[in-house]
Amino acid sequence: MEKSAKTMFGEMKRWINKYHTPFYLSACIIMILLVYVLVYNTGGIKYVYSHTMYIPILICGLALGRYWALLIAVIAGVLLGPFMPIEVTTGESQAFINWFYRLLIFVLIGGLSGFASEINKANKATITGLLYHHMDTELPNINSVKSFNETHVVSGECVFLSIIIANEDSIVTTVGMNGYYEVLQTLYMKIKDYLPDDAFIAQIDSVKFWAMTGNKEKRFSGQELDDLFDDKYIVGSRPLYVDANIGFLRKTLKNAELEASMFYECDIAAYYARKHHLTYVDYQDTVEHESKDMQLLAGFTEAMDNGEFYLVYQPVFDLESMQPILFEALIRWEHHKRGLIMPDKFISMIEETQLIHRLTDFVIKRTLAKLTEFRVGGMSVKMSVNISVRNLYDPNFCDKILHMFSENKIDPSKVELEITENLMMEDSQKGKKVLTALSDEGFSISIDDFGKGYSSLAYLSRYRLNTIKIDKEFVLNMAYDKTDQNIVKAAIVLAHELNCKVVAEGVENEKTLKMLKTMNCDYAQGFYYAKPIHEDEVITWYQNNMGK
Repeated sequence: MEKSAKTMFGEMKRWINKYHTPFYLSACIIMILLVYVLVYNTGGIKYVYSHTMYIPILICGLALGRYWALLIAVIAGVLLGPFMPIEVTTGESQAFINWFYRLLIFVLIGGLSGFASEINKANKATITGLLYHHMDTELPNINSVKSFNETHVVSGECVFLSIIIANEDSIVTTVGMNGYYEVLQTLYMKIKDYLPDDAFIAQIDSVKFWAMTGNKEKRFSGQELDDLFDDKYIVGSRPLYVDANIGFLRKTLKNAELEASMFYECDIAAYYARKHHLTYVDYQDTVEHESKDMQLLAGFTEAMDNGEFYLVYQPVFDLESMQPILFEALIRWEHHKRGLIMPDKFISMIEETQLIHRLTDFVIKRTLAKLTEFRVGGMSVKMSVNISVRNLYDPNFCDKILHMFSENKIDPSKVELEITENLMMEDSQKGKKVLTALSDEGFSISIDDFGKGYSSLAYLSRYRLNTIKIDKEFVLNMAYDKTDQNIVKAAIVLAHELNCKVVAEGVENEKTLKMLKTMNCDYAQGFYYAKPIHEDEVITWYQNNMGK
């Protein structure tokens, strides 16, 4: 019922806006006629009721401006002038100066109110223009969604588009901000020409456009969307290429007002396209699971508060003594609805946000607590913890982690910090500075998934590394694949040349183990030795397996 009343009010408002002048002019004429009847039937102009005539004059001035207000004022002045006696019962006419002076006052009131209204409308138009348009490009912005609702009701099958410019930085570097604004304006016109006349389009921020059309005849193809960005853009004398990603979504709506939330799914599709280096993506065809991932990410903090996360530990074995020499701490998420979620399903998402700091803190604190339990039991073990590059970007990371170790009275030499190779290369100088500081404090530093990132080998010599972990994808099939054997062998030789120990991940059979021994690999980790062990059981496992 509430929604229906809102819809009716909106339709009435749109009708009044469409027939603004005829509506208010007719209303004001009717009102002055009613005032005339009122004054006549109450005895004539000598009574106070004539002042009621100011109301329609003011309304006309405020609604229609000074020119219509002056006309209404003249009509009102004449009706209450020669056509209105001083007193109806006697029929005595008014003196000319009496009614003419009143007419001049009416005209003055109408003119002033109309002039004030016009100034107010001009100021409002300026403010509205600033509110609904970007100051730099003068293109419609996100607030224009509201103004679109004043003249349109979205109904039927609609197509929503989100268009994200991927190479903003390079364009700005080449032609400057003013040149970039020119590119945005040109792109806006191209999109506008491509879409039907009744389409909505707005520049949402410096890299994103939203568009929507309810034209049932318009059909979108990937090639058409691709063609939007094929042409070169010329700014000054410089040719530019605009690299963009497009997400679109078809949905059927019934008498709905356009809202920003309607573009949520096509935004997801556009960012999916950007992430996977695609030009365009249909949300319903390819990225519905991304929405589920976003929901998973949104529930991370609550899950952490509710104790849904825990650690497991996977041992690393010395290939010479065949004894466990280290436990790698691994995170697990026991989701209250989806059950067990493995790290490869959520770590990459969390690493793209500030939430990674809380997750890393959680892992380090739990690992330190477990090291304390080992120490109390008289067992000396070493642990490894995975950290993210985003942790290294935190200027307080070193101090924070050292405080944790000091508080728990744990020697940093008891912990090895693992970082993924391809991520470490993102900012090698910053990574080197932080990792060197941690190494100086006694931490061992390990590169995880070595070989997976195909990064330059030259970088490896710049870090003070203790261990290189060969990615399991090379180890799993090395017993049957000559290429993988050669890669593993070369990685071991390289690591030893850099005075690093080598851990082979993913050892699952005896044949692989024997080959690694022949290649002089130092350590091995995998299901052949042990699967990850729950944190509540790891001490018992260690006591039962140490010395075998």
